[in-house]
Amino acid sequence: MSTTHSSTIPDFITAQSPMGLRRLMFATNARAGAMFQYFDIQQITDNGKVKWIAWFYRDVRGIGGLTDDNAEQL
Repeated sequence: MSTTHSSTIPDFITAQSPMGLRRLMFATNARAGAMFQYFDIQQITDNGKVKWIAWFYRDVRGIGGLTDDNAEQL
């Protein structure tokens, strides 16, 4: 089954170290039963803590609920 651009949404994972990010990538792939293409891997500072972040595209049907109490209302 092919994926169209409109059926995917950007998602991300974060970890405290590069090795932790690799482990999380593996776990995320294993949970989804898929091989995600990670991109824009970078080190960020969030509330004074250094974190590593990796972006990837996920099928909208596999992301679950898109509600967040802290999210802006559209």
